[in-house]
Amino acid sequence: MATCNLCHRDLADGEIEEHRRAAHPDVAADGTRESDGSTIVPDAANQAVRRPHSPEDVD
Repeated sequence: MATCNLCHRDLADGEIEEHRRAAHPDVAADGTRESDGSTIVPDAANQAVRRPHSPEDVD
């Protein structure tokens, strides 16, 4: 499974490129919008926050 980082749909691994071309035609394969050159990145607010591993975590 793969998740589209633009619309967060879950797709089979082999379908992600076809989905990107069909659903997001203004986005180039390298993640830039062809119209203005801006880079598309996932919204950090949608990501789970994980604390880095620290020595105190070891029992």
